Amino acid sequence: MSLRNRVPSSILAVGLLALSLPAAGSPQETSPRAELERAMELVKAGEPLQAQSLLEEIVARWPNFRLAHYHLGRLAFGQEELESARVHLTAATEGDFPQLFSAWYYLGRVLLLEERSGEATEALDRAIELAPGFAPAYLERGRARIVEGDKGGALEDLMAVLELPDSPRDTRGRARRVSRALAREAEGNGDLWLALEINEQLVDRLDTAPAIEEDLARVAQTMGASDLAQCTAKRALGAKPDSAETWYLLAAIESDRGDSEAAIEACERSIELGNEDVRVWLKLGELYFEQMKISESIAAYQGAMARDPRAAEVVRSFALSSLTTEQYDSLRRVLESHIEAHPDNLNTLYSLGVMSLRDNRLDEAEGYLLRLAELAPDHRQVHYSLGQLYMRQGDTARGQ
Repeated sequence: MSLRNRVPSSILAVGLLALSLPAAGSPQETSPRAELERAMELVKAGEPLQAQSLLEEIVARWPNFRLAHYHLGRLAFGQEELESARVHLTAATEGDFPQLFSAWYYLGRVLLLEERSGEATEALDRAIELAPGFAPAYLERGRARIVEGDKGGALEDLMAVLELPDSPRDTRGRARRVSRALAREAEGNGDLWLALEINEQLVDRLDTAPAIEEDLARVAQTMGASDLAQCTAKRALGAKPDSAETWYLLAAIESDRGDSEAAIEACERSIELGNEDVRVWLKLGELYFEQMKISESIAAYQGAMARDPRAAEVVRSFALSSLTTEQYDSLRRVLESHIEAHPDNLNTLYSLGVMSLRDNRLDEAEGYLLRLAELAPDHRQVHYSLGQLYMRQGDTARGQ
């Protein structure tokens, strides 16, 4: 007879129940959720390493407890342990249980850091599918798409961040910076239409964005869209009227439009606001010269060379064109600055030689013209000027 047949069923039931209960004084069996709560308390207390150790024990005992894998992956991510983070976050996304959108989100971030942008995009697709209003997922997918070369898709994601009503402020700020960097990269690569589109979309979605409006104006100017460039630059100045750089940009735009008076006004405003960029001084000199205001032009060009001696190369053509004026002293300083930087420049040597000859500074004229004759022995005008020089010195034989 079997034991079961020999023992009354009521007694067997009591015995099985006793086997299922812990013995007196033995520790109660803990649940995975209770252990997880302990781990989270350690995180709140600023003990991430202890929390990580406890979470590792939890997943060792309950390998299918996805929430523990998720938190362990988050901790590993925070400590830049990317491989461990990927393993645990992947485990957190597996199975038929309700999906954790944040597990997919952090998995996407880890994969992006590991330069696995295609897989990162797929993970972030899933995060957005589960939580379509979660702006950070759009931001990270936008960054992944940039790496993948999908700039159009990236732009859609970045603009979505700016459009979502509950988008966190720091996420919006990052989306704006990434978008602006993408626009500048496109501008630098000559993809002006993409740069224009990005900047226009940013301006449309931001209440005030003078820096981005300046970018848009600059791109529009490069593309020849002068009306858009002028309108956008002025709008940027409306929000930030003390921007010396934007006033200079407006000066260049007005110059392209042929309005030299407006361009001069913008240049002078930029200088008043402390713009030390040599380009604004060169632009002002150019604008004054176009109006044949030679004294003002010389003053502006001297301002340019005072800030950067290399500007003398640009000033040279102006100085040569101005030899018919009576501004000899100022022109001489311009040319002498240029010859210091470029001692063998033929045009500048000739200009200084002719000016010295006109001013009866014969020794200086001889020095410039002889140097020029050495560099360009077939230059007929040089020999003519040397002949004039020697005739003035009374050396008729050499002069002839």
